[in-house]
Amino acid sequence: MSKNMKAPYRDSRVVMAAVALTLAAIGGRELLPTRRIDLMAPGAHVDRYPLMGTTPLGSTVAWRDPKATALLCHVVAADDRASCGVGFTLLMKGDPRRGIDLRDFDTLELDIQYRGAARNVRISMRDFDARFSRAADGNSGRFQGVQLRARDLDRPLEIRLDELTVPEWWMSQYDLPREDYIAGRENVVSFTIDLLGRPDGVDHELQLRRLVLRGEWVRRDALYLGVLCFWMAVASLGVLVTRLRLRQAQRDQERIAAESDSLRRLSTIDPLTGILNRRGIEGALGNRAAGLVETALLVIDIDHFKNVNDVHGHAAGDDVLRRVAGAIAAAVRTSDAVGRWGGEEFLVVSGYCPPQHAVNLAEKIRARIAGATSEAPGAIPVTVSIGVAMLHDANDFAQGFQLADAALYRAKQAGRDRVVMDGDGVPGTEEPVGIEANKADPSLQEPPHLPSSSVPR
Repeated sequence: MSKNMKAPYRDSRVVMAAVALTLAAIGGRELLPTRRIDLMAPGAHVDRYPLMGTTPLGSTVAWRDPKATALLCHVVAADDRASCGVGFTLLMKGDPRRGIDLRDFDTLELDIQYRGAARNVRISMRDFDARFSRAADGNSGRFQGVQLRARDLDRPLEIRLDELTVPEWWMSQYDLPREDYIAGRENVVSFTIDLLGRPDGVDHELQLRRLVLRGEWVRRDALYLGVLCFWMAVASLGVLVTRLRLRQAQRDQERIAAESDSLRRLSTIDPLTGILNRRGIEGALGNRAAGLVETALLVIDIDHFKNVNDVHGHAAGDDVLRRVAGAIAAAVRTSDAVGRWGGEEFLVVSGYCPPQHAVNLAEKIRARIAGATSEAPGAIPVTVSIGVAMLHDANDFAQGFQLADAALYRAKQAGRDRVVMDGDGVPGTEEPVGIEANKADPSLQEPPHLPSSSVPR
């Protein structure tokens, strides 16, 4: 599997894994056992007590059984301060300032049997807040409760803890900022059940059957927030990975383009002279096919080059080739194509070049090359013969090359070191055309030797 195919495959696996984790988290939450505190369990570390014992006026509040599950209250009419109810102490290590955090609990399962004539039963708790609560004042804990009708206790109930509110009488008793009156369950130190609106002088009996605080180990809103954050992280990671891949792809494309350009240059550039080779010339000509207007083709051949190699060696011959290539490249325009056609033969393709300009360009090249010397000991005279022909379209190249090559042949026959235009006669007794052209056009005058700096290395 290719690298480009592996990336989407890995991405799909990551997405599938993320979906599986999400489903597992949501489904696993439903399978978790309920978080619970049983206030009636023997090992619950909760102390139960009557709200008030026997009073001097004869009111009594006492347990009827040793398990402290049934409470009997008898309040005389004159005892206004007597209470009928039961309290639960929820202290940690007996510290009145440390209770139980019930923020993760949301429901109270209540099963109480009541016999009596009271109208209401109040369920309440106190939350110890260190900002205003005092350990020496049991009433300073934030009081919050809810009232139930006594007749509603004929069946088990479920009470939401958010139903418990702070009553006005407690707000009036403590002069606190408004935000401190908001019900809270961070540090609950006590829980109470007491009767309201009870008639005095009669018995009231409470039978405690079930008191269970129930909550969730993982809250639904917290889970969904976590899932949302998880998917935001997955999406952000996906965006980051995509951007990194795009950058890598861009770098790969740039590298491939550079390598392609390098390969193209290697395939179209002559390694010895640094100018175009035959393939490069053909490619340049193909690119100009649509705009061959007055295009001149120059075929250039070094005179007596075989003697250079035979007498001075191939190293000197290579140096001469480089010098000739540099001289040609320096003489033409940047829009002209210059290449080594093979051996000691060079080509120039020059667009928008009328015949007379083509001859002048050829003379300029011939003049630059004339008298070139090698860096090897001893001067090596270098001259070239040039044949010139005009091209009219890309398909005309073969015919144009034949005409330019024929003109080059005539220049060789006429004594070399000269320029011959296709269609021109070259009498063998005349002075070489190139020399005459140099005399006629002072701008084409060149020094007798090529400077070494003009030749690419």
